[in-house]
Amino acid sequence: MLLLSIRPEFVHKIFRGEKQVELRRRRPRSNPGDWIAVYSTIPEKQLVGIVQVEEVRVKSPECLWRSVREIAGLKRSDYLGYFCGADQAVGIMIGNPTLLTKPVTLDELRTTWPGFHPPQSFRYLTQEQVQFVVDRLGGTRRQQIAA
Repeated sequence: MLLLSIRPEFVHKIFRGEKQVELRRRRPRSNPGDWIAVYSTIPEKQLVGIVQVEEVRVKSPECLWRSVREIAGLKRSDYLGYFCGADQAVGIMIGNPTLLTKPVTLDELRTTWPGFHPPQSFRYLTQEQVQFVVDRLGGTRRQQIAA
């Protein structure tokens, strides 16, 4: 499972269904069907939920924008600023946003996962860390991921 650090404004849009693509300059090793843990950065500093990868698109920034502009949750100028100087843009199409039963604070993550530091962009979780996340989901989603 991938752990993505995302700014709070975008985290809220994801879980309200207003943002259905997560944009990155580098492609993670995620494929359709994989789950991603969502960490909300400063000032919230907490693990809040999970989303599922539906598709990963790697294109030129201009070409990707044409296919995601309605679901990106940001203005074109912000998009172009983020991808300034990049040859490629990665769009991780996401669905099934599911909040944890209770967000996990950075302090709790550091207690549970000694040496934990939120990633600048993303990192991969260990099996034990994945189980920790799954254990904090509601019953139906927990059963789907555990299967």
